[in-house]
Amino acid sequence: MHQVVMIAYEGADIIDIAGPMDVFATANEILAMSGKKAFYKLHVLAEEVGACATACGIKIVAEASWKGWDKKIDTLLISGGRDYRYLQENRELAGWINDKSTSVDRIVSICTGAFALAEAGVLNGRKATTHWMALDELKKKYKDIKTERDAIYVRDGNVYSSAGITSGIDLCLSLVEQDLGRSFAVNVARFFSGLPEKVRRAVAIQQSFKSPKYRGDEADSHHRLAAGEFSPANQNRRYGIESRYEPEKFCQMLCRRAGDHTCKISGDVKA
Repeated sequence: MHQVVMIAYEGADIIDIAGPMDVFATANEILAMSGKKAFYKLHVLAEEVGACATACGIKIVAEASWKGWDKKIDTLLISGGRDYRYLQENRELAGWINDKSTSVDRIVSICTGAFALAEAGVLNGRKATTHWMALDELKKKYKDIKTERDAIYVRDGNVYSSAGITSGIDLCLSLVEQDLGRSFAVNVARFFSGLPEKVRRAVAIQQSFKSPKYRGDEADSHHRLAAGEFSPANQNRRYGIESRYEPEKFCQMLCRRAGDHTCKISGDVKA
């Protein structure tokens, strides 16, 4: 099984931990529905075994300490939080991450978890991103990092970093796509969506998005749409578009802005 390890700490944002881990858990559930074995084995580690209080007060239970973890890690994820001083000041953690970075298949920072990778030297000479409120600090303090301001997430070799909190979900959906294929990843994304089927069907236009402004490091506009990123509420919040636009018309508008005037919404969606 593919071993996924998430590093938690006191004060981490719970969504940074639960969101990405639930992507992999949902992938396992979908596999089980079709009678297949789970692909991912999930582990949460912290400095100490037991309950670890997140920023909102909800406690997550760490099954073990990362200090003594000597089992295989395929994908290593580092959670972030509003208070990320722990990630900057814990030299022992930085050394542990640096050591593991040479043996894992993938190493991933969620939100301000990028500061842990930076302290470990993993991001030196690489492209990376983090939460927009912390990006200037990352750029100023770690001058060897090529910071990306407008990316949802960034991949540089086997090192991944996500921007805001929920962007970690998008990033992990892209990892599921690598492991299990595009169509499977879209099915996983749909589990995170409360959108009606006619809107989800609009994922067919993802091939038409050409502007990096609307994409991550790899094409994942279908993930973001299926996950609800283009819902009417998010139109206002993310793009400043008035809510008079229906989601499918909004997607067509994005295609036009990206320079593709021919893209269509598939299926029996009202134009």
